[in-house]
Amino acid sequence: MIWGNASDLALRKLVTLQKRAIRLITNSKYLASTSKLFKECKILKLTDIYNLQIGIYVFKTLNSILPVSCSNHTKRQLVLHNYSLCEQSDVASKCFRTKCREKYVGVSGPKFWNTLPDYIASPSNILPFKKD
Repeated sequence: MIWGNASDLALRKLVTLQKRAIRLITNSKYLASTSKLFKECKILKLTDIYNLQIGIYVFKTLNSILPVSCSNHTKRQLVLHNYSLCEQSDVASKCFRTKCREKYVGVSGPKFWNTLPDYIASPSNILPFKKD
């Protein structure tokens, strides 16, 4: 989770090394597209690993699996959507003003979690989340 919070510029070398490694593993050409290679080898990209770890962190926080000191980063809020007239439980995001603060787990975690489909985000078991 810590490396994933770095800027895109700082992560560029790691992403390049990861792409080079997948090409070596699959014995592909130097400029071969890597998206298909990652999928074939069932290896997550660096950004996907970050999203998975953030999702697991938010899940564990919401289900009180992590220590109490971590529980202040994410909290549920009750939202009433005007368009559907039904209540939906979302995760509250912290306020931020800077790009640096936007990468904070209290902002990026809820933002990512609220984009997940209900069948992944709502179960009380973490296995469906890790599986998909």
